Amino acid sequence: MSDKFSKILCLQNFVCFIYEYSSPIIELFEDFEKKATTAKKIKLMINLLFR
Repeated sequence: MSDKFSKILCLQNFVCFIYEYSSPIIELFEDFEKKATTAKKIKLMINLLFR
């Protein structure tokens, strides 16, 4: 019984560890995506202005 419990605890810690370390990476990607879409919008506006 205690072995099963320790495995569940280990898994929970592992998931928390992955979540903690992946969240800043995910935020970084989201930030990059936002900047990329903003750049695309600016590019489109420039293209429309200088036709």
